[in-house]
Amino acid sequence: MGKFIGTLADGTVAAAKGAIYTVPLSSSAKVSWLSLHNATGGNEVVILYIRRRGTSRRFHQVTVDSSGGSARIVDELEQLPLSGGDSIEAQSSNAGAVEYVVGGEQISADSSTIDGLVRSLGG
Repeated sequence: MGKFIGTLADGTVAAAKGAIYTVPLSSSAKVSWLSLHNATGGNEVVILYIRRRGTSRRFHQVTVDSSGGSARIVDELEQLPLSGGDSIEAQSSNAGAVEYVVGGEQISADSSTIDGLVRSLGG
């Protein structure tokens, strides 16, 4: 198995709901932190969703204060476990106003692990 620990995704939140981090299908992840930063002059409302098995559910809404304001949604003491194909989605009251960084651990099965699993299943 391969393991990566660090920044999983970063960018700006759009006005329409969209994925900000999606776990690759052959992986799992533990999101340890999600940080939002307001890069504009007004307060911005950000709504966060978790999408599991194709169903999107709202899990947090936050107002990020005017220019320079930041919010930490998931911190190091909490971990948000995600399976392959799951995603975190977000939307902001103003496109491009809020920057995000998602961090944590992504674990992927390497080809020898997958081959061994296929053989054990008779494939």
